[in-house]
Amino acid sequence: MDLVVVLDEACLWRQVGGIECQREQLQHLITQAEQVPNITVQVLPYSKGAHTALTGAFTILDFPDPTEPAVVYVDSPGGNLYLQKAKDTRRFDQSHSRLRGMALDEAESVRFMQTVLKEMK
Repeated sequence: MDLVVVLDEACLWRQVGGIECQREQLQHLITQAEQVPNITVQVLPYSKGAHTALTGAFTILDFPDPTEPAVVYVDSPGGNLYLQKAKDTRRFDQSHSRLRGMALDEAESVRFMQTVLKEMK
């Protein structure tokens, strides 16, 4: 199983649970990104401007078995959505591809997160 995550820079700075919690979480992300081969973490910095996920986060669950359709999970204040229609999953897959193209590559993302960690007060 592979995990590919694109994180908006905002989530690296927003404190939830206090500074120590934030530092521990960020260090854990860095460690996972550096040491676990099936985890890819990319950071989408503010400098890239508007992007396709400004309306909110989504998760794409894709399965190796071609008979199992992909599922997109969208969490919203109005409730959770599970989308399985090919046109819907394709739209989110294209959005994810665009986000990955805008984001820093894996090595740059790790360096970026290390910089954020050092700058945390």
